[in-house]
Amino acid sequence: MAARTAVAADGEFDYLRARAVNMSHRKPIKRVASFRAALFHMSAPEGRDPTIIPDEVSSGFVAERLHMSIDALSRALKELERRGLVATSLA
Repeated sequence: MAARTAVAADGEFDYLRARAVNMSHRKPIKRVASFRAALFHMSAPEGRDPTIIPDEVSSGFVAERLHMSIDALSRALKELERRGLVATSLA
């Protein structure tokens, strides 16, 4: 049952990521926000704190998944932080 749930969760995450990335008319900030929302949605059922992105998720990985440069990802994250939608954690 746990393996089937994990496979279903992975499939849902891949679907949400593909949907966010494939909407080419979206601005980078919206793509990053959608990706973050997908991570949030997938973390809680797995028992992880959905407000924290683990260190294992590198900026290069995220940028690649969103088909954007690391600089564009950085700008989008800074804008989301400016709007109070994400925060940097030094923990």
